[in-house]
Amino acid sequence: MNALKDISLRALEPEDATLVFMWENDRSLWQYGSTQAPLSLHQIRQYIDSYNDDVFSSCQLRLMITLHGTPVGTVDLYDIDPLHRRAGLGIMVDKTHQNQGIARQAIGQMAEYARDRLGLHQLWCICATTNNAAVATFQSAGFSICGRFRSWLRSGTTYTDAFALQKLL
Repeated sequence: MNALKDISLRALEPEDATLVFMWENDRSLWQYGSTQAPLSLHQIRQYIDSYNDDVFSSCQLRLMITLHGTPVGTVDLYDIDPLHRRAGLGIMVDKTHQNQGIARQAIGQMAEYARDRLGLHQLWCICATTNNAAVATFQSAGFSICGRFRSWLRSGTTYTDAFALQKLL
C-alpha cells in the first residue's frame, strides 16, 4: 500500500497538545527555526484553544500532518501577506517518519490549499545551505532556489548561509 495516499492535513485538536509540546521543545530542531526558549504545555493548549480560522488576520495557519490518521508532523503558513498574496512555509515531520516522502506530499497539499482556498500567489521558505535534506525536499515539491543570504542563521557563535526558496502557485 502506498502510504502517501493516506497523508492528510487537518486542524490541530486539543489532544494534539502533548505531541506538539514534545516537538516544539525538541532542542535538536531549534536550529531549523527561530525558537529561543521552551514552550509550556499551557502555552501550546492556549494556542490550540485560541485558533483563529481567519488566516489573513492572524497571518498564520498551522495544520497537523497525519498518516493513516496518526499525527506525524506539522506544516505551517506564516507571515501570510494578504496584499502580495504570499506566505512563508515551514514543515516538521517526526524523526520516526522522515525519508518516506511525507514532507513532499504535505508541502504539495498545503500549496494546493494556499492556491485554491486562500488565493495565494506564491510560497517561500528559508533553509540553511547545510540542510541538504530540507533543500532537496522543497525542490522536489516544486520550490526553486532564488537567493542566498550570507551568515543568515546563527547557531551559538557561528553563522550559516541560507537559501531562499520560492514556489509560484
